[in-house]
Amino acid sequence: MMILKERVFLLIANSGKSDNSLTREIGLNNTAIADWRRKTNANPSAEAIIKIAKYFNVSTDYLLGLTDNPAPHYE
Repeated sequence: MMILKERVFLLIANSGKSDNSLTREIGLNNTAIADWRRKTNANPSAEAIIKIAKYFNVSTDYLLGLTDNPAPHYE
């Protein structure tokens, strides 16, 4: 799941937000992003992936590396 973390961290870096402020805004556990950064085997939960995708207005497929197109797909 390295692509997932790489894309999440890139979105965070481009947002200019700190990990702590982002976790509060998204509604994640306050150590979630820090845990992902420290642990090579820690990955975001499905719920976290959805929250991150909605927050950054990207598709979950993009975060998961299934597409290089970040645009969300709405019906």
